[in-house]
Amino acid sequence: NDTRVFIPVKYIEPERDKAFTIDGIAKLLQRGSHVVLSGDYGTGKSRCVREAYSQLREDVRGSAAFPLAINLRDHWSSSSALEIIAGHLGNVGLGNSVDNVMRLLNSGHLILLLDGFDEIGTQIHDTRIEDRKMLRKRAVQGVRDLIHKSRAGVLITGRSHFFDGSVEM
Repeated sequence: NDTRVFIPVKYIEPERDKAFTIDGIAKLLQRGSHVVLSGDYGTGKSRCVREAYSQLREDVRGSAAFPLAINLRDHWSSSSALEIIAGHLGNVGLGNSVDNVMRLLNSGHLILLLDGFDEIGTQIHDTRIEDRKMLRKRAVQGVRDLIHKSRAGVLITGRSHFFDGSVEM
């Protein structure tokens, strides 16, 4: 973890040329929005997750939801929401809380902060575009299930080059 003091930055939505701060992203998540943050290596995606988590943790009552930050790199073989949640909670020593966290997820009281969608699949060098898309689709199956089950805000980060374009992303 980066222990240096966070220097506030702005995140740009390219389609509308709109800038967001961590506070703005946290508010979107509290309202149930899904936010995709993509950028190159070292641009602060993981730090954004950390700072958003810190802010959401301080205002659980205001959002009526608990934040849960998951490093997707640790769950590359997971094919369902339950596998990701159970794996994450096991990694942090809370394996006995899986049922409670799944209830929070299903009831809309769990804001997901998912870091690294590009780190859950293997490198794909197939020349056929459709084959690459199917491999990527399979690689993110568990993440897709997790997002579909969520009834609250979701922030997901990763490098945009993982997908062939924003439509596939």
